[in-house]
Amino acid sequence: MSRAWVFTQYGDASQQVFTEQPSPEPGPGQMLVDVRAAGVNPADWKIRSGLFGRSQSVPRPMGLELSGVISDIGAGVVGFAVGDEVLGPPASGFGSFTDETVVSADDVVHKPPELSFEEAATIPIAATAAYDASYQLALGAGSSVVIAGAGGGAGLVACQLCRLQNLRVLGIASSAKQELVESTGAEHIAYDTLPDIGAAARDRAGGSVDAVIDFVGGDVLRQLMDLVDDPAHVILVADPDPDNEYGATPVKRTGGALQTVTELMGQSAVRAHIGQRFDLENADLALEAVEDGHVTGKVVVTVEG
Repeated sequence: MSRAWVFTQYGDASQQVFTEQPSPEPGPGQMLVDVRAAGVNPADWKIRSGLFGRSQSVPRPMGLELSGVISDIGAGVVGFAVGDEVLGPPASGFGSFTDETVVSADDVVHKPPELSFEEAATIPIAATAAYDASYQLALGAGSSVVIAGAGGGAGLVACQLCRLQNLRVLGIASSAKQELVESTGAEHIAYDTLPDIGAAARDRAGGSVDAVIDFVGGDVLRQLMDLVDDPAHVILVADPDPDNEYGATPVKRTGGALQTVTELMGQSAVRAHIGQRFDLENADLALEAVEDGHVTGKVVVTVEG
């Protein structure tokens, strides 16, 4: 038996249940992983709330990214062995807020020994989104980019990735996150102390900027749209709706981002910032923290081995 968080109906946090279920078995091309850590993302509660649709059946497993140790291997898997440490998303129909889960061999990569399981668990969703958004426009060195939500887990990685490209980064985050944002090499703009974020960013940039990467959405995004000459140079990560009212560009996810970001983190070229840790039994509190929307860095759920 394994312990797992599921939601039994689409709705608020009251639909989340910590339950026991039979240990899963990997099918062809799949592997069973003993989970050591799982990243927590806004998409977790948005899925539960039905914001991404309600077509999938319930109860539905929760959690979208993990790191752990392979304990069993299905038919046809090559390049992995029992005992290998890996990171990636769970396979379709499985979650990561659990003791053990199933992954598709094609979707995971080996964990570098330099990374802790907690650090590795921040990569598959948040860090890869940051990578894809940061490189999507192929900006030249010296270009300027505004990052909304720069103090969150994905935003901090995006700041670092943009600085690796020698871009000028203006990071929008709360005043409490100034030191952390500036530690990435970004310039900090405090959204909670200024009446007009767009005007503040324009003043700091000395005019328009070349791109905006949005990890927040809502009113912050609205204020930033006029910063760019072409609305297509606004990359949407928080709400990547292709039919958005602004003409902005949804982030385009790429298959190679997981391996690339994992290597960068293993080399310490990019670092994860873990703001809060919760054990598996308290994953509901981790979700509550992320749903509140004011966490610093990344929230992770840890699972004892």
